[in-house]
Amino acid sequence: MREFYALDGEQLAAQWTDELIRDMNDPSWPIEVRSLGRILKRWRDQIIAWH
Repeated sequence: MREFYALDGEQLAAQWTDELIRDMNDPSWPIEVRSLGRILKRWRDQIIAWH
């Protein structure tokens, strides 16, 4: 997640966030990781707005 703040531009941040959300929703991952993925999905726009 630290790398997110070093990204240059909103579009790149959106792509990176979407990929992270997609990866974290993999059913083979622990429930805690999937839960965090759902939280990131709900907060996606606000997270990306930082850029």
